[in-house]
Amino acid sequence: MLIFHKKGAYVRPHRHLNKLESFHLISGEVRIVLFNNKGIPIKVVRMGEYSLGKIFYYKLFKSCFHTVLIDRDVLFHEVTSGPYIKNQTIFAKWSPVENNKKAVKKYLSKLKKITKL
Repeated sequence: MLIFHKKGAYVRPHRHLNKLESFHLISGEVRIVLFNNKGIPIKVVRMGEYSLGKIFYYKLFKSCFHTVLIDRDVLFHEVTSGPYIKNQTIFAKWSPVENNKKAVKKYLSKLKKITKL
């Protein structure tokens, strides 16, 4: 599927059961953040446009909590096996729900600081 996110959009940390996932960035800049089960970032993949010589493709091989931090409006092609089964996506209990705007803003601010170079 093709996915577009505006800069600063929030994608709640989640993981998928028994699915691989790949990201092919078409335009923009994004950080894919992988977490351990306690919510501590264990890897950050900085992605950008191919024409700029940046990483533009990443494949997530194991089921771990992850999110994307949108640094610049982004369009990417995401591939995973279907069908989509709602109860096979697990949202991280240590992350705020999307409709809690204040908690989301605080969480994103903190996460952006600890994943910067």
